[in-house]
Amino acid sequence: MKKYICVAVWIFTTTAALTIPITEFTSYDELTANSPEIIIARCASTVDFLSTTNKIAIIVDGVIKSDIEVVSVIKGTPNSGLAELGSEYWPYRGEYLLVFADYRKDEYNRGYTAIEEHRVIPLGHNFWTNQLAGKTVEEQVNLIFKMRLDNLKDELGRDTQEKQRIEAKLKLESTNNGVSSNAPPVVPQPVPFQGRKSSF
Repeated sequence: MKKYICVAVWIFTTTAALTIPITEFTSYDELTANSPEIIIARCASTVDFLSTTNKIAIIVDGVIKSDIEVVSVIKGTPNSGLAELGSEYWPYRGEYLLVFADYRKDEYNRGYTAIEEHRVIPLGHNFWTNQLAGKTVEEQVNLIFKMRLDNLKDELGRDTQEKQRIEAKLKLESTNNGVSSNAPPVVPQPVPFQGRKSSF
């Protein structure tokens, strides 16, 4: 069976064209003000380590190159269509993203650079941009963050339930194997969860 080969290449260079400054996160207000490009994009393809073909994936300095389709430009130059995204964030194919980026097109770059993971906000596999029409940059960004926060709360609820189920299973297993006392296991009650509400 053929296996997918991952080759990590660490390149240190002083070439100005390849040098990309890494900045610490301060606030999204500052990031919104200072980012030349803010876009909504859909991941068209990315590094796939589950392929059955002998394809070499090259990751330079931890930056993953993904092909994206720009579906909306919130701030910056209108560059709709296919482009490349370089980031430490590893998107899923088909996932929508809010990206705070720089746009470069030269012999070394062919698209958007958003190295730090906080510059890429996942929006799931369904996102409609018509809800952003007529709003300012700040209003659009705030609306998207409110949607993302709602989704995170739902995800945390599901993750908590899964954690409790797994902990209960392992505790029961431990008891049955005689590792703990003969007392019946205490099964934690799941956090009440009303189901996922769509923000879109």
